[in-house]
Amino acid sequence: MVAQMGMQMGGMNVQMGEANVQVSAPGMTMTVSDGQGNQMTMATPTAQPQMTMSVNMQQQGQMGMGATPQVSVSVSAPAGTAGVMTDAQIAAFKAANPEIASFNPDACIACAPPPPPQINPADVLVRSQLQQAAPNITKEQAMQALDKWANGDCCASHRAVKDVTIDSFARADAIDVELLATYEARELRPRHRPYDGGMISQGMSPNPWDLPCQPSKWYIEEKKEMPLPGSEVIRICYNCCGGGRVTCPHCHGNGRTRCNHCNGRGTLTDAEGHHRDCPHCRGGYQRCHRCQESGSIICPTCDGRRQLVHYQAVVVYFHRVEHHKILDSEAAFLADLPQEKIKAAPGVPMWSEENFMVFPAAQYNQCRISPNISQRIDAMIMEFNNMGNGKGVLRRQALNVKGVPVFRAEYKRGQEKKVFFVYGTSLAVHAVDWPCCCCYCTIC
Repeated sequence: MVAQMGMQMGGMNVQMGEANVQVSAPGMTMTVSDGQGNQMTMATPTAQPQMTMSVNMQQQGQMGMGATPQVSVSVSAPAGTAGVMTDAQIAAFKAANPEIASFNPDACIACAPPPPPQINPADVLVRSQLQQAAPNITKEQAMQALDKWANGDCCASHRAVKDVTIDSFARADAIDVELLATYEARELRPRHRPYDGGMISQGMSPNPWDLPCQPSKWYIEEKKEMPLPGSEVIRICYNCCGGGRVTCPHCHGNGRTRCNHCNGRGTLTDAEGHHRDCPHCRGGYQRCHRCQESGSIICPTCDGRRQLVHYQAVVVYFHRVEHHKILDSEAAFLADLPQEKIKAAPGVPMWSEENFMVFPAAQYNQCRISPNISQRIDAMIMEFNNMGNGKGVLRRQALNVKGVPVFRAEYKRGQEKKVFFVYGTSLAVHAVDWPCCCCYCTIC
């Protein structure tokens, strides 16, 4: 026997057809029917605003008209909700529904992301509004943009503009989607520093992930270090063995070095072949300027303090993950326009979101741009989340969507058909196979 479930929500009755009912608000009414005219109304629990009620109807003997079925109800909180029904709430629910044979509340607490934020539709530009923010241009305006580009580009022939007559002129907007993320990874590394006296940090060390650390700026590659509290230990310097000084590496402890002017001979030969004493040294050797003839220097490891403080350092890595793609409905229309130019061109902001996680557009129950583009953005988000595997813990994500108006102009030069594009709100120009007048600059 299949139990038919019904929910009355705001005057609307929703038939589920199964024995599981999603309760979306406390105090709602649930109606159970066995399909033979037997109905039973129960009040739902009020402990949580979102719960799942499982109702199992069991037929006892031959159930006839007016018979009351035996019902068992179990309540479970979904992932991300906290708290369990109290004993008083359970007793009140049983008292309000004496026909329930058994009632077993069970709560499940998990770390699930919260629901996506509410978006004001007035702040969202749909794709049709892109043409309002960046209106169409005429052929004359396209020719003016081409003339300005040819004048400003030292390698483009300006005289060729006079031979251009546009045959066809059309528009197809491109959607530039940029996804950014910052992942964090941590590890422990041994470190030491000279001991300059005073107290050191000893005791119970916390979990390295409990130490707060923020990047200087989101979505950049960065490395930071911080000492782990409670991990410091004082030890004798391993380099000087507690002496504070080490052998001079320049003279190897001799205090004197070979003269660079006479190569240790002690004499110099002039142009006439006469030998004379080297004025820069005495007998081919000169005083070591590093140790001042002492043969030893201050230990660079402990800075002459003879002791070191050894500790564990928490090394924090912030990794940047980027996913950039141009979405267009007419790929052949934009085939000759490099995507790098579309990405760098100024456009119309259509969708901007920054949070600890970017949610798919389908969860907002509204079309931000167009159904086709929204579905492709959702596919990009799913692909983007897999790109961060192995890079650490996700800290923040950002999604930026802009619309770039693109105008394609076709013209003839001789017997060949050529094309140039006017794109972006700044009306930048990209001309395919445009005549070049080399000015011998370094960029042509």
